[in-house]
Amino acid sequence: MPTLFLDPCHILFTQKTIKKQFQNGLSLEETACQLASKETAKRDITMIHVVEHSDGKIYSLDNRRLAVFRLLRFVRKYGKIKVSVVLPNPAEWRRKFDEGCDHTRITVRGINQVIGPTEEETTFPLQRIRAAMRDTVLVHHACVAAILDGMDSGDEGEEEVGQRPSNARQALKIPARKKNAADQRRGNKSTGALDFPNGLEPFAAGKARYAYRCRATGGCVQGFSEGSYLVLKAFKPEFKHLEITSADVAMQQEAARLAELFNEVAHPTQNGEPCLVHVRDAALVRFERDRLAANGTVALPKATNFMLEREIFGEFRKFNSNNGWSSKTASEIPNALSHWTWATQQKLLCDLQGYQGKPPGPKYLGSRYYYLFTDPAIMSADKRYGVTDLGMQGVENWFSVHECNAICKALGVAHLRPASRRTLPVESSSSYRETQNSYGPKAALRPAVAAPALAAIGEEYYDSDYDSD
Repeated sequence: MPTLFLDPCHILFTQKTIKKQFQNGLSLEETACQLASKETAKRDITMIHVVEHSDGKIYSLDNRRLAVFRLLRFVRKYGKIKVSVVLPNPAEWRRKFDEGCDHTRITVRGINQVIGPTEEETTFPLQRIRAAMRDTVLVHHACVAAILDGMDSGDEGEEEVGQRPSNARQALKIPARKKNAADQRRGNKSTGALDFPNGLEPFAAGKARYAYRCRATGGCVQGFSEGSYLVLKAFKPEFKHLEITSADVAMQQEAARLAELFNEVAHPTQNGEPCLVHVRDAALVRFERDRLAANGTVALPKATNFMLEREIFGEFRKFNSNNGWSSKTASEIPNALSHWTWATQQKLLCDLQGYQGKPPGPKYLGSRYYYLFTDPAIMSADKRYGVTDLGMQGVENWFSVHECNAICKALGVAHLRPASRRTLPVESSSSYRETQNSYGPKAALRPAVAAPALAAIGEEYYDSDYDSD
């Protein structure tokens, strides 16, 4: 198919309105922010298809992507973009082309903002996109200064202080292509602070916990580098008898190790392509003073542990729980992972929740298919992994519900099952050890914290990790 380099402001829309987010749940604004901050590379965005109409004008068949590139054009991020000229079939053209509208502009449904042919004719807010690009420029300037001065940039464990970088990739701290740098922290170093852009108002809440959106500013926080978009999780006041401890962080680190082992042994696939499983890293954080909500009440009390981890974007889903519940769809690989970890490691990795990557959603580490889990649970015989480790009672309850699938059988673990006894309620939310009660009063459950429809990613993601839609 022939290609052209065109100014996105000179390409016309085919429709009057568009949705405010892509199929993967990522919003137009957040996609533009990721491109502006180089967290996603332009080359990784599927090329826009355009049609040369009989009126001599060029129309886009991919209106949301065109809208994003117009926004980036307004903040001077990109000029011309590469597009593919196609010949749509008549049915597709009739479906996509709205007669009688102003094709130079489009309205974003849900927020009623207009993206026009010029910045002056556009009402869609550009502040966050400009800020994302500005932050990237500041980081770049700091790195260049470090190179010129023969200094390192302060990241622990990468090179000795004063050692001159051997090349630009090393100097700019660009991670190795196959290394999951997005989920690694650089120790527990903290030189900055957490900023809560929405104040101390939770963006999501479950039965037991609140989730707050925040960002590392003025330096790194608990090893998460400056600029990283994070989520802080805190128990509600009525669940103050439950505490997040270092055991919960150790559990999440062990979960990541188990996931890597599973990938090496099982080589999970979907539709003939690799479909690996990944687990988010986490850290503990606490404050020296009470952090107050807008109404003056204490939202985050001092000297209390909170869980901190990177945001996950896209549609947040729960695949299984630590009491045996499993979703009806998309859980074959997660359930096989849970079974395999118990059969081979005597540790049941479960309570799996997060994002399922698949086309046309964003890639992760170059893969179209994957699972990105956050906040899992591990159950063991000696209950070593925090309040969601229900011990053998939980393991037996989980297997009383689990039905082996084709992956379990292919891995040879279908016959490796403990005794199955159901003594706990089977529900999608997670059970806590301190409050479980066999079919008595309802247990206090740890909900899967719903991810926002749009979420940001930190600068440690490198270009080919994610596509936009």
